[in-house]
Amino acid sequence: MRWEGPAAGASEHWPASYAPLAFGLAFTAGLLLSGVIAVVASVAGADVGDGPPGVTIAGTLALDGALIAVVWLLASRRGHVRPRDFGLTRLSLRSFATWTGAALLAWYSFNLLYSAVFSPSGKQDTLDAMGANDGIALLLVTTAFVVLIAPVVEEIFFRGFCYRALRNRLGRWSAAALVGIVFGSIHYSGPETLALIAPLAVLGTLFCLLYERTGSLYPAIAFHVINNAIALAVTAEASAAPLFAAITATFALTACAVLSRSPSPASSP
Repeated sequence: MRWEGPAAGASEHWPASYAPLAFGLAFTAGLLLSGVIAVVASVAGADVGDGPPGVTIAGTLALDGALIAVVWLLASRRGHVRPRDFGLTRLSLRSFATWTGAALLAWYSFNLLYSAVFSPSGKQDTLDAMGANDGIALLLVTTAFVVLIAPVVEEIFFRGFCYRALRNRLGRWSAAALVGIVFGSIHYSGPETLALIAPLAVLGTLFCLLYERTGSLYPAIAFHVINNAIALAVTAEASAAPLFAAITATFALTACAVLSRSPSPASSP
């Protein structure tokens, strides 16, 4: 099934095989780079066995860089790649706000129901691993990663590239579900996070459907930003976390709204 939305472009020609290839290459590169970082830190005298925040942050940055580098390299094999080919296309402010709000309402309604029925007790250790509760500087860095960098990188990789490649072969529903399952699964970090995989898979699927409905990646990025900001504000122990999350989310949402309405090279021939 070819892409029929307003974001049609070179990605119509990305084979479905690019999605698993992107997963394999990106995460292999990320793990290798993380290993190199750990070795360098160990040689420098850091106790990497305790997972110091600096090593975790550097490893996360390496993985994010690998995700973007891999999809860009794969996409460019099919010719000149423009931002619109990853879904960075314009849409009306009304559509941006309406569909982002509808997706948020659907997600938090589902989340409340899931929590009431299953009472999941697990939680991710991302904030602790990055040192969010160990000082203002580390909280600032963690907030930037969680609320700003992660939503942009993950949406470009999972929705802007992998979903679009799979959709061309599988159709919207199967592709959205598959990407959602993979998205949820990569957040597994031990038995304590097992209960979170199912709702995160639903969240990943919802991101795809929001992208599908609007034809633009900006609403999905905004949705992701808001969800991560709320999670950070609620779960971080640092008293400044809600303020930092709110400021960063406001900046990111404003940027999404402005960029989605501004002419850019994405719309040029």
